[in-house]
Amino acid sequence: MKRVDVKFHFWLEVGSTNWQYTSLMGQDKLIVLQHFDLTKLFPNSRATQIRNLWDNFYLLHKAMKDQKTDANQFSDDARAWLHQFLDSNYFYQAGDITPYMHVLVYHVPEMMRIHQKFGLAAFSCSAVEKKNHQQVSHFFKKQQKMVVSEKEENLQL
Repeated sequence: MKRVDVKFHFWLEVGSTNWQYTSLMGQDKLIVLQHFDLTKLFPNSRATQIRNLWDNFYLLHKAMKDQKTDANQFSDDARAWLHQFLDSNYFYQAGDITPYMHVLVYHVPEMMRIHQKFGLAAFSCSAVEKKNHQQVSHFFKKQQKMVVSEKEENLQL
């Protein structure tokens, strides 16, 4: 993580055996996906397969943000990526497909065709997602403080 200049930490949850970690969002997540050394976790052949899958997904991500991307070409590329995902060499199965993948393959090209003059960036919810992430984080930090203060009160009794 230092090599790609992304801040990421693990820590032990106070009063628990649960580990917490930094939630990667937006550009940080993309940087990690692009540059993570998979050979640290997997044999070279498996790391190469996963890297190829991630790289092809990144190309879809970039194409999706480009207003000049041809919707039909994007549709073909998205379907090819999904077939690659489901290829028996990758160990994923149809049950591993998420609703997001379905949207990527079947609805994003449609949105590109309908809203080409605006581009998909006009439909970004990243600001809403960031606000939600901040509120959830704030809520759980507050809850954690309440639990710690209750434990301290119980100890004083």
